[in-house]
Amino acid sequence: MSSRKHTFLAPVLGLLLVAVGCRSSAPALPQDPTEALAEVERRLLGAESVRCFSELTAEGSVTAELRSEHQLAPDGRARVRVKGTFAGQPIDVVFESDGAIMRMVGAGPLREREALPDVFRGFVLGLSRMGWMHNAAMLANGGLPEGCDGKVTSWVEARGVKLGDEVELNGTPARALVFDVVVGGQVSGNAILWVSTESGLPLMRLQRVMFPEGEMRVSEIYEQLELNGRTEW
Repeated sequence: MSSRKHTFLAPVLGLLLVAVGCRSSAPALPQDPTEALAEVERRLLGAESVRCFSELTAEGSVTAELRSEHQLAPDGRARVRVKGTFAGQPIDVVFESDGAIMRMVGAGPLREREALPDVFRGFVLGLSRMGWMHNAAMLANGGLPEGCDGKVTSWVEARGVKLGDEVELNGTPARALVFDVVVGGQVSGNAILWVSTESGLPLMRLQRVMFPEGEMRVSEIYEQLELNGRTEW
């Protein structure tokens, strides 16, 4: 992706405030870009829990200013809260799962149903490959999170991964991974994912998503991303 295509990144980078919850050094990421992204996913999927506080914004064909909290565990427990404005409307939605039953609160009446079979991998690989915004939008509109049906690896892919520049984000050394986002076999957007070279975890994402009605430009700042830490179910 050329710098011209990503001029919208400059104001976001200029205002970056990133705090990483897991700052201990980890083995260096592979130099091969595809393997580097795969290693990021292995570290996330190998955790006993993932907790992330994020700022999500979108402009263009869809607008959003959201705060999100994700708490996820491999046994299917999850708590996701998304609050802010989406498409000009205020939202405050909560998705919860205990591994057997899931509940959606805040977008219409309380709903309960049998839990989806792979909530953890669905959200975690959703984070690495397409970001949080997609499922935040699903929840805001009263839908179920996508990719949690056990088929996430075939549903969303990161294709053509390349290494970008090494930079510092609020004092944290980071390496950019640049790739196309492929959903259902079709390229739906392109992304830059900055990964901490200290922890091997995502710090920030900037993404363009193409819709028939126009383009959406998304930024996601992972203000605190913690593995194996405190959770509040």
